Amino acid sequence: MARAWITDRWTRSPIDPTTKEPRDPKTAAYGKGARWRVDWYEEQNDGTRKQRAKSFRTKPLAEDFLASVEHDIRSGTYQRPEDGRRTVRDVAELWLSSKRRLKASTARAYTNDLRVWIYPTWGAKKLATITRNDIEQWLTALLDGTADRDYAPDYTTDRGQLSPSRVRRLHAVLAASFAYAVDHGWMRSNPARGIELPRIVDTEQVFLSIDELEALANAAMTPADRGLILFMGYGGIRIGEGAALTVGDLDLKARRATIRATVTDGAEGKPILGPPKNGKSRTVGVPRFLVKELRALTANAAPSDPVFRTKTGKRINLHNWRSRPWADAVEGAGLGNLGLTPHKLRHTAASLAIAAGADVKVIQNMLGHADATETLNTYGHLWPDRLDEVTKRIESARRKALKSKTS
Repeated sequence: MARAWITDRWTRSPIDPTTKEPRDPKTAAYGKGARWRVDWYEEQNDGTRKQRAKSFRTKPLAEDFLASVEHDIRSGTYQRPEDGRRTVRDVAELWLSSKRRLKASTARAYTNDLRVWIYPTWGAKKLATITRNDIEQWLTALLDGTADRDYAPDYTTDRGQLSPSRVRRLHAVLAASFAYAVDHGWMRSNPARGIELPRIVDTEQVFLSIDELEALANAAMTPADRGLILFMGYGGIRIGEGAALTVGDLDLKARRATIRATVTDGAEGKPILGPPKNGKSRTVGVPRFLVKELRALTANAAPSDPVFRTKTGKRINLHNWRSRPWADAVEGAGLGNLGLTPHKLRHTAASLAIAAGADVKVIQNMLGHADATETLNTYGHLWPDRLDEVTKRIESARRKALKSKTS
């Protein structure tokens, strides 16, 4: 039997194929409902076949649908109607629950992205209705600040226009949800794949001068806040790594610090102590001028005590530190117009190290990048153009080689 065919619900052969006797060509459904029905067999996951059907009022419509079904069956792109009725929220929740190796902070970030930015636009949309153009328009709306969002204070503090890097991350979450649907046969293809994404421009990076960095540290209210700002600005550590740093992680005699852990905001803002980003420990240098300040901060402290503590001796709370000590220092230093965040101090650390002659591998290790490619993609434009220097050295080596050969 054919895998797809058209049935006329109103009429039939005037001759009964079994008895070969004449019969009424009108069926019991004559004049009732849509006349033309497309039937087809659908392969199930267990290898069995299920007959499906859809009716149409005109034969041309039925023929068009039949051609579409036959094409999809032959090409392997057939999609069950109920799969197309799944919503983006349905798929995204299943995708997120399938990620079993996520750090708590990453899982929370994905949850925030979905609930604040993705579900307001996409949550109720059915997979079969989503187009590439819809996604492109949404990305534009995110950039210009007109996209729907859910201002839930326990999820996010984002407002207005989003940066290109933020938009790229939201696109990645949506695209990953669609990829999950494709893998399970619920979508024919990923409509978010291959879309041109906004470029991350240099204006998102903030590079403080040494004077500005020192002013920021001097504006800190406590020695611990000052020390943390200096360590982030000159050492390139992340704010969470600074909060997790213990006295036992410091070797001030050797001017080294081992980054073994990081603090992240978990559910309901509760801090979670876990491994550093990329899961690897690393060793960073401690500038001589910072050793004295760190000695004062860690005097009489136990090895397990945090280096940067609150006035009550506890580990700093990331959210509170950003919104109070950090914000006050930024305003006090007159840097409030730069969009400066604790994380952006890493850009300053990288720029100062590159200016001092550090190579790619040094910067990669200092910042804890997964590979040198990430480092070059982020800071490649900061390395000076040394082509003339290299050319001169080659010329000098050639002259020496030729001179020794003729002498």
